[in-house]
Amino acid sequence: MDCLLPRTIVLTLIILTISILDVIFTKVLLENGASELNPLMAQVVQSSFQSVLIYKSLGVALLAYFLAIHQNFKVSFYGMHALAATHIVLLVYHLMCCYLLDVI
Repeated sequence: MDCLLPRTIVLTLIILTISILDVIFTKVLLENGASELNPLMAQVVQSSFQSVLIYKSLGVALLAYFLAIHQNFKVSFYGMHALAATHIVLLVYHLMCCYLLDVI
């Protein structure tokens, strides 16, 4: 039987959690004078923040799901770790920005 390994489940949950934190921090930072650096998301942010939540969360969730179900392939294994590492770096960036803007 082919099922997800515990490490894949944990890594997927970490990615999804940090993705949601990314959306929350983005909202907080935008409300405190920051601007969206991603030109594609900048247009979405201007329309409505619910769209941002849907696009960012759904996009990352689908990518994480795709990588998780292909966990037995090395490229997927490395992709999951790269996605997690990228999101961790993004979270640290958000925390630094919040600190510099005196938000936290």
